[in-house]
Amino acid sequence: MSPVQIVIFQALVILIILGPFFQIMRYRHDFLPYRAPADPLDLIRFSILVLSFPLWLLIFGRFMEIPPGMPRLLSNIFGWIIIQLLLVALPISIAIAILRYRLWTSM
Repeated sequence: MSPVQIVIFQALVILIILGPFFQIMRYRHDFLPYRAPADPLDLIRFSILVLSFPLWLLIFGRFMEIPPGMPRLLSNIFGWIIIQLLLVALPISIAIAILRYRLWTSM
């Protein structure tokens, strides 16, 4: 690893650690009673996101060498499929949030 990659990796680790910390602090200080049932689920979702990013970076960011041949082919195919599913899931989850919390009437 070059010195630049080491610094970038250290900054990434620091940001990954700070993300859940600030999210928990926000939930502790900005508590809303009507949001209480959704708060644990939000923390779980956010934790999954934070924990999956380093794994994604290790596999597809070339930090971990995947041997050529079938393993690399499978990781690239499954990575592409996961990206496409996440791209489809994002607008669907936004639409569900708008409908569930009636955000269209808040303007």
